[in-house]
Amino acid sequence: MSGAKDHLITSRAITDGFVLVTHNTVDFRSLYARQEVHVGLIGFNTAAGMMSLELQKSLFLLALSELAGNEAWNEVLEISVSAQGLVTVERYDLPK
Repeated sequence: MSGAKDHLITSRAITDGFVLVTHNTVDFRSLYARQEVHVGLIGFNTAAGMMSLELQKSLFLLALSELAGNEAWNEVLEISVSAQGLVTVERYDLPK
C-alpha cells in the first residue's frame, strides 16, 4: 500500500487484523488513538538519513524480541535510533 493515504492504510490494517509497521509513527499514532480495538502499531523512528534495509531488519528483529510472541492488542511499540546510535524502546497502550 505504499503511497496510499494514512487513513486508508490504518483502515485496512484494522479491518484485516494486521499489525502495522511504519517509519511514520507520528501520523499513525493519532489515527490509532481513535480506534477502540487494534492489533498493534510498531514504529521505527530514526534520525534523518539513517534508515537502511539492514537497520530495518535489525529493528524488526528487535521488535519481535520485545513482543516475545505476545500479541500487542491496543499497544504501540516504538523503537527509536538517535543520530548517535542510541536505541530506545517504548511500549504503551493506545488508546490509553
